[in-house]
Amino acid sequence: MVGLIGVLQHLEYASSKRQPQIKKLFKRYFESEFTDRHKFMCVNALNCETDINALLRQIAVTFPEHLTWREQRSYMLGKLV
Repeated sequence: MVGLIGVLQHLEYASSKRQPQIKKLFKRYFESEFTDRHKFMCVNALNCETDINALLRQIAVTFPEHLTWREQRSYMLGKLV
């Protein structure tokens, strides 16, 4: 289940020779900061309609991850603040 979607924008401003390198770099950075089970997408202005539709489809099927730390910690209620 995907809980996070990373989006790389404006890749078309880089030269076509450097675009695969930039995409690979950002994907590697994204996977190092988060995990490889999260989704990484590129939105390109040249085929913006297709990319945006794919992004919206991905958002539509994305559900928030279950937060286990909330169940493992108690809450404290202050009487006087």
